[in-house]
Amino acid sequence: SPENIEGRFAEETDLPVLGVFPFDFKAIADSEYLADGLAEELVDQLCHFPYLRVMSYNTTSNTRCLSSEFQDVCALLGIDIALTGSLQVDNECVRFNCKLHDNRTSEQIWSYKRAVERSISTIQNCEEEILAGVTSRIGDTSGVLSRYLLRKIEKRNQRPSTFEAILKSHYYQ
Repeated sequence: SPENIEGRFAEETDLPVLGVFPFDFKAIADSEYLADGLAEELVDQLCHFPYLRVMSYNTTSNTRCLSSEFQDVCALLGIDIALTGSLQVDNECVRFNCKLHDNRTSEQIWSYKRAVERSISTIQNCEEEILAGVTSRIGDTSGVLSRYLLRKIEKRNQRPSTFEAILKSHYYQ
């Protein structure tokens, strides 16, 4: 049940490590701070969920200069689940896109897109809306990440078929 999710993760699995990676950024000059600020805020908000360990943004932001494959970088850092995305800013619009990946299976778990007209006030409101939308959809006990992890636990704990049970009993005799 969602109310007891933290206990189930703590008892049945190691807490997953989530890494928020720098967003690809395409924009008019001198506004790259938006992408970095958004990623840092996501890390700050996601670390409040007790069943997640969130890698510091200083660690993941330093991966920009690495030429290694993305999954190799995640394995090196011990990241199980990665949040990646892009932020595009032009004279008319701000577009945000992010994806959640399971690095062990290369499975895309979830994605989110948002676009708003561009002005100084709407950019700030857009950032707050994106933060709220992403953190609630990912981190809440009924969010996409908790449901995904619960499905993994349930798959691992399924009862074996009769054939599998017989094979296991013969193996352990």
